[in-house]
Amino acid sequence: MIVLEPGMYRTACGDIFKVQVSRQSGRPYAKHLRPIGWQRLTELDDVVRFEFVYAPGAIQALRPDMRMTLDDAKAFGIKYGVCCVCGAFLKDATSVAQGIGPICAGRL
Repeated sequence: MIVLEPGMYRTACGDIFKVQVSRQSGRPYAKHLRPIGWQRLTELDDVVRFEFVYAPGAIQALRPDMRMTLDDAKAFGIKYGVCCVCGAFLKDATSVAQGIGPICAGRL
């Protein structure tokens, strides 16, 4: 298994995965970005039409070169309003336009 850094990854067919580290095991795992056929509210009462769903075994197929580029991050942030590094919902217009929140941007 290739150990991946937390963040957003895009496969050759365009599927988007969020890689994060399990709090229990300390190992990375992947969640697949899936459209949903209804609206749901986030913790901040924002309406969204997608969600990240745990994808068993998907981490095995992802590679470091699939990690989103800066240009990918900008497009992703504008389309989904989500940070390309941690997956947090973005509120600030500048953060949305950049595709990354201020905390994650400060770490890079």
